[in-house]
Amino acid sequence: MRLRLFLLVGFIAIAAVPVAVFALWPLTRPLENEVAQVADKHLLVARHVSHALTRYHRDAISVFEMVSGNLAADRSLPGSSRLLTNLHFRHICVLSLTNGSLIAAVTAKNESLPSGVPLAALRKLTKAAGINRTVMSPVSKDRQGRPAIYFARRLTGSRIAIGAIGTDYFLQLGKAVIFGKRGHAAIVDQTGTILAHPKPAWVAVQKNIAKIAPVKRMLGGDTGVMKFYSPALKADMIAGYTAVKGPGWGVMVPQPFQELEDRASAIRLQVRSVIMAGVVMAVLLALLFAARISRALAGVSSAARRMLAGDFHARARVPSFGTPRELRDLATVFNRMADALHRNHDDLERMVERRTRQLSNSERRLRSAKESAEQANEAKSAFLAQMSHELRTPLNAILGYSEFIAQEKLGPIGTDKYREYLKHIHDSGAHLRDVIGDILDASKLADEHMELCEEQVPLGSVIDACLIHVGPAAETAGVRLVTLHDGDLPEIWADRTRLIQIIDNVLSNAVKFTPAGGSIQIMAGQSRDDGAIVVKIRDTGVGIAAQYLDRIAEPFVQADNGHKNIREGTGLGVTIATALARVHGGDLVYASEPGVGTLVTLTLPAKRLAARAAA
Repeated sequence: MRLRLFLLVGFIAIAAVPVAVFALWPLTRPLENEVAQVADKHLLVARHVSHALTRYHRDAISVFEMVSGNLAADRSLPGSSRLLTNLHFRHICVLSLTNGSLIAAVTAKNESLPSGVPLAALRKLTKAAGINRTVMSPVSKDRQGRPAIYFARRLTGSRIAIGAIGTDYFLQLGKAVIFGKRGHAAIVDQTGTILAHPKPAWVAVQKNIAKIAPVKRMLGGDTGVMKFYSPALKADMIAGYTAVKGPGWGVMVPQPFQELEDRASAIRLQVRSVIMAGVVMAVLLALLFAARISRALAGVSSAARRMLAGDFHARARVPSFGTPRELRDLATVFNRMADALHRNHDDLERMVERRTRQLSNSERRLRSAKESAEQANEAKSAFLAQMSHELRTPLNAILGYSEFIAQEKLGPIGTDKYREYLKHIHDSGAHLRDVIGDILDASKLADEHMELCEEQVPLGSVIDACLIHVGPAAETAGVRLVTLHDGDLPEIWADRTRLIQIIDNVLSNAVKFTPAGGSIQIMAGQSRDDGAIVVKIRDTGVGIAAQYLDRIAEPFVQADNGHKNIREGTGLGVTIATALARVHGGDLVYASEPGVGTLVTLTLPAKRLAARAAA
């Protein structure tokens, strides 16, 4: 990709991506945002209307009780007519409970005195009202067919106070609430009958809408926001609703859901327009800056290519002042660097020639040292092999003659003391032979000259052979050997001798470091996880201290475990066993706790199973 195109794409991404991200952030949930605003605005307005109605109800009750009390006491109350008019009362009167006749009354401005109240309505109000307790009826029609809400309060002396208010205040509140094109407010009484609604016909017939879901919830005292179907507008609506504390009225502020969807679509269109304008501006600015920067960098790049081709006189053109200062500095510094390279070129060639001669001499010396080291290593291996042969030959003779004499081939041995000395000679020779073998094996493993004679070996027969080898020593030491495998062990590809050597070393150490009365457990089988061959040897011996556990496989390292009467060894047994396990592709892991015992785990990979190896 050319620099100009790269810069163009980069500038567009830098400029346009943030614009798109910030613009698309509200675009991802426009409808959800509109619905959330309903909870913020519609419900807030519904609550404000509810608070206004609560105050109106409280004021109306107070005025009714005050005026009716004065009427009952036959006291005049100046300004009562104006007070009733302000609160939309039509009249407050005191009636006889006996025949419903009018005893005293006060009316609002432009209202006439009622001739009385029908006895049936009077009995209904009387039944609901209590002595000095004001009750309020649902909306109904008065004698002129106008909607009215009645207040009732029983007085002493078989009298009752009746007050009637119109619904003008409710209509005014409802008309003051407008949302969008068809968003409105609806107010219902305690039975769900409409008090205020944008449909005048519903108000006139006092339509009951208690079955509508939000109205049903309002009458139950709930407050919230919900979506529902409006029979009035014949459309899905979303409304904030709340109940008016005290009278039990309800206030609902619904709005057609389609208006929210329309606003969300308009937001999407605006956002897309902003994105397109931002992208166009970003492309224009990117073209301008990319051209300026790419020309300056192209001059430096061209001069660098000519210098790479051997033209040390090539220089970059310094851009004009319309280019960023950093790019002008780049061309200037590049030219200075070219001058320095030109001056140092000849010196560098002379230095390279001199260093080449020095490196040639050093290389010859290193080659000679390497050859000497390889010869010394070969000499060491040959020495160890020769010494092993030279030492084993007389040792084999010593062991052979000692066994020959112990068998009394030439006649009886004189005394038991001679027999004891003869046993010491044989044991010392056998120990020395084992030490020589360990040293030779350690040398081969260190030089990676150890070769395996692999064959198909039954794992069970290897463990049995090892138990036979260490059995006498364990019996002499008073240590019990316990085999926990079921005998159905797999066949594996391995060097039988070296495999026995690994397990023998571990078992011999376990016997040496386990006190009389202890036990050694041998467990073998396959891992359930990866099918690897696992042999575990756990003893109840003295254990290994933590400071020796990490170094147990190092050559000539022996742990100071405090166990007395143990014949000292070379410290190569664990080293050789660990190395032989790794030569087989496995590992030998020690876990121990002083005073508790040691667990040694030999793991060989699953590929050494006879069936897998054959495949």
